[in-house]
Amino acid sequence: MRRLISAVGCVAVLATTDGVAGPLLAGLASVALLLRARLFPTVAARLPLLTGGLVGLALTAAAALSVAGPATRLVGVTLGLVAVVALLTTAATAPRRRIGGSPYVGRLGDILDVAAVIALAPVACAVLDLYSWVRNLAG
Repeated sequence: MRRLISAVGCVAVLATTDGVAGPLLAGLASVALLLRARLFPTVAARLPLLTGGLVGLALTAAAALSVAGPATRLVGVTLGLVAVVALLTTAATAPRRRIGGSPYVGRLGDILDVAAVIALAPVACAVLDLYSWVRNLAG
């Protein structure tokens, strides 16, 4: 529970920072949490990661939409509603699907998981402004 609260708190701070790198890192961290939840076999182990990822994505979207124009807000809210309907539809049809799923979808999830975790490092360096610090070392 403490890890969930700390993850959501960190994502909330990152999502409200100026620039592109902070909200991007918040979104990537949330996606990485969601993808990492697939690896745990029980609901009790998955639930904190899924909750943290979903709340993190909602906070990132809310922070991005708060500074956007009215047309962008309308598109964002519409996409959010479509995502909720898709999740509810998927949850409603889950008992009727076969157990195990497709191995191709599982492999795609593995690839996206690794890509999201690897992408965290350079974006974190951009948030910490390490790139401009290294550029100033030479000059």
